[in-house]
Amino acid sequence: MWIASSVYLANAIPRENRGRIVSALGSGISIRITGGGYSSGFLIFIPMAIGSKVGGIIYTTNSAYPWYLQIIALTVAMILSFLFIKDNKKMEK
Repeated sequence: MWIASSVYLANAIPRENRGRIVSALGSGISIRITGGGYSSGFLIFIPMAIGSKVGGIIYTTNSAYPWYLQIIALTVAMILSFLFIKDNKKMEK
């Protein structure tokens, strides 16, 4: 699903704006200049930090809850993908 989302993102963004938007979302690769870690863009950093904190709280409540929540979230994401994402007939060359 991750690879497909990168392809969809690349097809949905005009070529002249693609570099700025992809770098803000952090869809690039890490070359370990900063000492490692997950490469993410500016727009993704704050939600990731909040998600880590909330995930820790959920895990301390019950260690099985994150797995249940992941099943629910991925099922909803799959249903929404099937309903709303259509194949782009005019691809950019």
